[in-house]
Amino acid sequence: MKPLLFIFFAIAYVFAEVNPALFIAESLYTYESLPNKYYEDIFVDGDDLYAIGVFGLKKFDISDKSNVKCLKTKNFSTAYRKRSVISYGDYLYVTLRAWKSDADPQGNLYIFDKNTLATVDSINFDIKATDMVAFEHYLCVTGLHFFKIYDLENPISPELVYSTNTDFECQGIKIFSVDSSVYAFICNFDKGVVLYDVTNPAVPTLTSRKTFDDVCDGFLCAGNVTQTFDVYVEYPYAWTTWSVKSSKVQTDDDHRGILTWDLSDLTDIKLVEATEIEKNDVANSYVNDASPTVIAKYNDFVMVNNFDKGFAVFNVADPLHPEYYGTFKDIVSYVTTLASSSDGYLYVGSEMPADSQTNIYLEIFKISDGTEIDTVTADTTLTPPDTVITDT
Repeated sequence: MKPLLFIFFAIAYVFAEVNPALFIAESLYTYESLPNKYYEDIFVDGDDLYAIGVFGLKKFDISDKSNVKCLKTKNFSTAYRKRSVISYGDYLYVTLRAWKSDADPQGNLYIFDKNTLATVDSINFDIKATDMVAFEHYLCVTGLHFFKIYDLENPISPELVYSTNTDFECQGIKIFSVDSSVYAFICNFDKGVVLYDVTNPAVPTLTSRKTFDDVCDGFLCAGNVTQTFDVYVEYPYAWTTWSVKSSKVQTDDDHRGILTWDLSDLTDIKLVEATEIEKNDVANSYVNDASPTVIAKYNDFVMVNNFDKGFAVFNVADPLHPEYYGTFKDIVSYVTTLASSSDGYLYVGSEMPADSQTNIYLEIFKISDGTEIDTVTADTTLTPPDTVITDT
């Protein structure tokens, strides 16, 4: 392994021997920002990348992976934590949750012009919002105790077609199709997971729900300490993040990694495997919640954020029986979020360590199975200052 020696032009490799594939992550570029807490979510849209965090909303040009440019930064709603960002048509949608329990409103859905980042509209919630996903012309939004679906026929004025309050938190959500039916898989924080049939978005039906108390018998994911935040679905399989309550970090109950679900029976989904990050590799610290909290996949590899230890990698060539592959630790700072693209790039957002004034970073990696690596030498010049847009 070659260490990252310089922030803007280092090349790093990780090699590990696992059959049938080799995982290689090549660091291509690191974008540095002034200290401002952390990156919360990343959405890749062609040659554009949108990122949210305490800093607000950033738009990057990633057409040249060796010279990424931040085109704009928009500061907004500083009293709210930005949770999720997606692109749909000409617009961006961002979910927010209040930092304080007495804030009014408790959550929001913001709509921005994705070219200018101008605010188009916002929708207020009385419950904190978390994740969202678009499918066809609909937008599914999750909250700490709600699940909503909007019609986006008019994307600047979403029409609410379904809303329900739940007795469990709704965190990460993914949509997938089976034949002519459409399903939403939702992580329920410390309660388990749930599956909805959303083929008719106005009348979703709950097809399967599994609590950790129900399914963790025989696994290390004890029902009273396990948490899950994010999911990646590749029907008939799903992989969710597996973490623990913050109070259990660095205790005997501290087991973290990924959970594998069999979706072949959509009325009775099953937990079939709990694959653990090795104890020496698991993150020692956390922000808000213990990692992993975000999941991505490329080819036969699933990747999750592992905070101060970088990002953890799992081989899912055998989808129902993943193997822990290792942790990529050559990261400039603490990994809070990540996203992969179909062309083999991994985008990693970080936070500054606690009580530190160090900057925050967006790093780009090229992922390969060892058959081909495109070596890119990054521009050694510093990135120009952000163009900042502030709502008045």
